[in-house]
Amino acid sequence: MVNTLAHADFDSEDNILIEKHPDFIGFRNPGLMRIPVQEAIAGGNSQCRNPAIHQMFLNIGLSEKAGSGIPKIYSNCRSQNWQPPHLYEKHELGQTLLELRMVNILSPELHQQLVDLFGENYKQLSELKRTILVTAVTESWFNHERICSLTSEHTREVTLALSQLVSAGYLNSAGKHKGKIYHLKGIEVPTPDNDAGKSISFVASPSAAQLSLFEPEPTTLVPDLKNDAPDLVPDLKHDVPDLNRNAPESTSSFTAEDQQLWAELRAIAQPVLQQQGRKNKPDVKNIILVLCAHAAPNCLRLSDLAELLGMNTETLRRHYLSPMVKEQQLYLAFPTVPNHPEQGYTTQNNTKLD
Repeated sequence: MVNTLAHADFDSEDNILIEKHPDFIGFRNPGLMRIPVQEAIAGGNSQCRNPAIHQMFLNIGLSEKAGSGIPKIYSNCRSQNWQPPHLYEKHELGQTLLELRMVNILSPELHQQLVDLFGENYKQLSELKRTILVTAVTESWFNHERICSLTSEHTREVTLALSQLVSAGYLNSAGKHKGKIYHLKGIEVPTPDNDAGKSISFVASPSAAQLSLFEPEPTTLVPDLKNDAPDLVPDLKHDVPDLNRNAPESTSSFTAEDQQLWAELRAIAQPVLQQQGRKNKPDVKNIILVLCAHAAPNCLRLSDLAELLGMNTETLRRHYLSPMVKEQQLYLAFPTVPNHPEQGYTTQNNTKLD
């Protein structure tokens, strides 16, 4: 809390937000960081936005010396065997977020699982490599960027540790460059060509000729943007057009259930679709999450999201979907090929054990 107050941008229209749950504390600050995130985690450098507030807390013994606050938070979490904190920025909103999850990543059960998987050699690995393997066990698959967010180690050290773990047989890797991911043996990461990928289902969308039949009635209810619950979707059963009546055989695969789901998704998207001019980013992100959650277990393709939201596909992918995947708000249907033309988005991780 002291760091929150000392570094918040009080000239911003945003509010400070602090959430406390039994196993989670989240801090959201208005204003971006004045030094890179990795530099703040490493410590030793600070550009405090509110030095008078920092000095006040320092005088009464509630603050650390400048440049040591974030490293102290990380070291305290390590001493408790909690998951590493997640410090990141939302550039489009001008916010800095710190998430603390009070989950014991080295519970006796997890420790035994790691020893069973990797043998006694696991205990001899560096802290960074153990962190990587814990992440592999708890998150199924991950990328280089994810590990960098969990440690203060330099990105080159992370690259080297991942390469060594793959060479030593602890991990498998798939994909190339930005699409490269890492996972334990026995984990099948979906691709367009393997069984895991072929088992993924996508939302069926209407043809171009059918889309006009989904124009909402003036009285159609839409969900409250401030409520994230995907179950607050209006009952549209009485409004869904029968698209298969007199339809040619080629379009008859768009079933009544498909029609119902598409109509519900259209209703959810209405608040964004009806916005004139530049769309409100928080509204768009919120609606994307609700759409993907409501479509689950089906994935939504980029083209379908663009159609539902009335947005350009490139704008949607670059400014919304890619950052949301990076922040693990969304998952890719095919994580090793992020630019695949049939890529889908979901709120569920589709990775499965063989």
